[in-house]
Amino acid sequence: MIRKICAVDIGSSITKAIIANIHNSDIEIIGIGTAETNGVRNAELINLESVSRSIQSAIRDAEKMCAVQVESVYANISGVNIKGENSTGIYVVSHEDRVITSEDVERVVENATNIVLPPEYQIIHVLSREYIVDKKNRVSDPIGMTGFRLEANVHIISAPKVQIQNIYKVFYKIGLEVNDVILNSIASSEAVLKKEEKNSGCVLIDFGYGVTDVIIYMDGGVFHSFSIPLGSFHLTSDLEYAFRIPFEIAEFVKKRDGVATIEEVDPTVKIEIPSTIENPRRLVHLKDIALILEARIEEIFEIILKIIKKKIDINLLTAGIILTGGGSILMGIDRVAQRIFRLPTRIGKPKGLKGLSAEVSGPEFSTSVGIVKFIAKQLFADSLQEYKEEKLPIQKDKKLLKKLRSWIVDNI
Repeated sequence: MIRKICAVDIGSSITKAIIANIHNSDIEIIGIGTAETNGVRNAELINLESVSRSIQSAIRDAEKMCAVQVESVYANISGVNIKGENSTGIYVVSHEDRVITSEDVERVVENATNIVLPPEYQIIHVLSREYIVDKKNRVSDPIGMTGFRLEANVHIISAPKVQIQNIYKVFYKIGLEVNDVILNSIASSEAVLKKEEKNSGCVLIDFGYGVTDVIIYMDGGVFHSFSIPLGSFHLTSDLEYAFRIPFEIAEFVKKRDGVATIEEVDPTVKIEIPSTIENPRRLVHLKDIALILEARIEEIFEIILKIIKKKIDINLLTAGIILTGGGSILMGIDRVAQRIFRLPTRIGKPKGLKGLSAEVSGPEFSTSVGIVKFIAKQLFADSLQEYKEEKLPIQKDKKLLKKLRSWIVDNI
């Protein structure tokens, strides 16, 4: 069965809509739309009417491309107010044979989510990190194992209820239903990270326009997540201030000539800053632009490094740093990251797609593509679970069920 879904990434600068066909684990991109975002500041929706119009414009473009009418969407959520914390739950396997079932796993995860949240917050993700059977066996999937004491370590992500409600409202205003919201960094991880990187330990940095989202993986699971209120907007703002030019001109210069480090620049090269009503055309050294951008990028990475070091020994993250998001397009930004973090660094781009895959292959599409991949993974797992329940009663063939489940985990 082919399912059509629409993913919407409400960015602080650009809103992106993607329509995709999902068949088992295959994803075909059939529609893409983008629009300038109005009404968002640092990932916060500050003018709902303006945001709704931006979303509507992006979705209409995507609909026209594939002749599909969107009725419901999956949307992103981001911002410095979103909290990530680790929690542990314990459950005693009480049935006679002590064989751990999916119901046992559900109960231990439910126990792990019994945390005290501020009344204005609600949980949006519960991500399993590992399970421990009888205090000794650490596994990613305990189903089918025999044990008495089951422990679950999970990472819980919560967001302000008002922020979630506002996301639902901006879609409701244009007659669309929101099926679910997905955290930016979780979505981007699905789009660009390899399973081996998550297992070895890595940091994904989603360099956005108003906010930079960070997520740390260790032993295949989420170890920590956070956001900082700095992004590529602040790079543009620094150029605006340094050269006394309008913000729009500064953004243009950054996109056309921006370089993240002076190591990439010929010191003799000059570039043109376009004229405005107040100021004539002028030439500036490219190295001066690079110096300004490099200083801000270093500051952002040093803040992230300081937070990471409080949570984990960074030398354990052997798969290194993966940069993605629109801000990671800047030439040389991976070299700055490698120098600051002293870890292998690469730019993460969406892969493993069919259809209009080339059009969404840039790192700026990581969140929107990642939402599609995140939902496709859930739908595929659900369909296989339904098949197992219909064709393979757990009481009759537990070994085969375990093999099937392991195959799902390894191949999604």
